[in-house]
Amino acid sequence: MCNMFFENLYAKAQPFIKRVTHVFEMARGYHLYLILGLVVVISTKIIIVDQKSELLPTLWISAIAAGLSFNSYVYAKEKFRLDLLDKRWEIYEETLEFCSAVMRHGTLRVTEENEEKIFAAIKAAENSFRGIGYHKTKSLFGEDINQRFEELNKSYSWLSSFTDYPINPDEHQKWVEDKHNHIMFVYKTGQELPEIFKPYVYFGDYRRENTRTS
Repeated sequence: MCNMFFENLYAKAQPFIKRVTHVFEMARGYHLYLILGLVVVISTKIIIVDQKSELLPTLWISAIAAGLSFNSYVYAKEKFRLDLLDKRWEIYEETLEFCSAVMRHGTLRVTEENEEKIFAAIKAAENSFRGIGYHKTKSLFGEDINQRFEELNKSYSWLSSFTDYPINPDEHQKWVEDKHNHIMFVYKTGQELPEIFKPYVYFGDYRRENTRTS
C-alpha cells in the first residue's frame, strides 16, 4: 500500500520534475556569465574601497574580453552540435524510408508496379547503412547504431538475394521463415527508430544538452 502511494506520487510529480530539469538545463549554459558578473561586482567594490579606481578600466575590459571569448566558445560548440544533428537526421530519414518501403512491399524484388519505390529504398540503404552511408554512420554514431545497422544490412542482403521462391520443396519452409524473420526485423527497426536515435537526434520534446557529440 505504501509503495503504491509513493509510485502514484512520483507519477504525478513527473511533469513538474521535467519542467524543473528543463529550466536547469537552459540555465546551465549561463553559469559562467553569472560567476563573471559576480566577480566583476565584488572586484569593483574592492577597488573602490581601496581607492584604486585606475584599475577599473582594466578590470572591465578583461571581463568583457572573457565574456566575448566564452560566447564564441558557446557559439562554436552549438554550431558543431547542430551540424552533427543535421547529418544524423539525414541518416535517420534514409533509414526510415528504407524500412517503410520494405514494410509496404514485403520485398526488395523489382517489378513494374514497385520499381520506383524499390529503387528509392535501395538508394536510401546506400545513403544510410551501405556504401557511402556505412562510412558516414561509422563516423557519426556509436556502437549501438552501428550494430543495429549491421543487422539491417544482413536483412537487406537476404531480401535482395533470395527474392524468388526456392525450387526445391525441402527449402520452402526455411525460405518462408527466413523471409518472415528479416521482414519483421526491418519492421521492428522502423518502429524503434525514434527511440534508437534519441541519444543522437533532437525530436522536439526539449533540446537535450546531453545529445551525443561523439
